[in-house]
Amino acid sequence: MCGASLAYGLGVGQVVLLGAIALCYPPARVQTYTYTPCMVNGSLSRGCGRVTSSWVDLAPACGLLSVAVAAYVIDTFHRLEAGGLQEEFTFSGETGAELRHWDAHFWATVAWFHCVAVFMVCDPVHLYTGVGAGGLMAYGLGRICRPPDPDQSGPSHRSGFGGVLIYMAGAGVGFQSMPAHYPNRYWLAGGVLGLDLVLRLGHVWDRATAMETVANCRVSYASCCALLLAGVYAVWGDTMVAPSASGDDG
Repeated sequence: MCGASLAYGLGVGQVVLLGAIALCYPPARVQTYTYTPCMVNGSLSRGCGRVTSSWVDLAPACGLLSVAVAAYVIDTFHRLEAGGLQEEFTFSGETGAELRHWDAHFWATVAWFHCVAVFMVCDPVHLYTGVGAGGLMAYGLGRICRPPDPDQSGPSHRSGFGGVLIYMAGAGVGFQSMPAHYPNRYWLAGGVLGLDLVLRLGHVWDRATAMETVANCRVSYASCCALLLAGVYAVWGDTMVAPSASGDDG
């Protein structure tokens, strides 16, 4: 109970923390680009394409995630107090349908978190690559964490296996797009993967997972996601943007 209370407190308090970081630290930005190739005699030609780049300020992106997490935590707390997410309710497709707005709020937050994280890890990143990789990871994670099939004794293996493949595809695109000589960014990537693993275990560890357990797991996950990006924002200019010594030498 103490751990759950701490997660709920952090889920709301991280808004103040991010605001303080954004005020006290230099602005953090990532660069996105798109590439338009050119055709010569019906074939792609090298050297004549057009690159369009733009800078994206991370403060609004992280701020939107922070507010969404705080709103989700408050909504979950009120639902627990009202008795809608109690121990006697089992995580299933039926309960998920009754809580579809609460569920949609969570997965929209997860998708936004993954997109912002991919943009940070892969900076400078192709716009569609960043959105696609983050979207695939969030969608695959959603399939992995689906409620168990009522006709089976455990989780839906077909849905879970398909979700793993989709998630791995998104993660693979993200890792492939990471620039060389920025080893500190692997810490952020590892943090994202670790949090996703914990979320998966929290949904399917028990054969009949209680909704209260799922709610506490989601609140803890969302709070940690917001805190992770807030921490990365604080060290962005000194740690995440500067290349390693080997990159400078090369």
